[in-house]
Amino acid sequence: MLSVKKIYQQYQTPPNLVEHMELVAQVTEDVLNRWRGPKVDHQLTILSAQLHDLGNIVKFTRPFDADLAEKLQDKLEYWYQVQDEFVAKYGTSANAANLKIVAELGLGATVGKVLTEMEIVTSRPDQPVSFEARIVEYSDCRVVPNGIVDFETRLRDLCTRYNRRADESWAKALRHNAQLVEANFL
Repeated sequence: MLSVKKIYQQYQTPPNLVEHMELVAQVTEDVLNRWRGPKVDHQLTILSAQLHDLGNIVKFTRPFDADLAEKLQDKLEYWYQVQDEFVAKYGTSANAANLKIVAELGLGATVGKVLTEMEIVTSRPDQPVSFEARIVEYSDCRVVPNGIVDFETRLRDLCTRYNRRADESWAKALRHNAQLVEANFL
């Protein structure tokens, strides 16, 4: 298998997504280092964190917001072209794009399963999912564009960014997931 760095290069991953996925993997590793819960596959969990948003360029709205445009510097036209290519190949759903990419990498049965379960955490919270998925979802809920924050700060960020309310079912599901994960590490 390619190294994660080579995967980022192969899939022309924008620097902001690379930074985000690396920070999510860092939080994931911290959680795993303090994990006292049910047995989890550490390697799979970290790899899933490193790859969980590979296809997210398909969901960036144009024009890119100021923070994103600054990170992409003077290469906006290039990134618009990459986005167009990704949309043509993978569609407009970031979740579907992520799953198609990990399947292309031969990781559909492992990382793809974790990514699918991450969606279940918020869409069908009554369904059982692995702690690998719960940990990556929790870790993703600790990273804002500017770094690592506490869970509630990230939830407020998500509510603002996606024009949602903190009392909606998805937010309640994320809080429940955070409680389950936090109950299992020191």
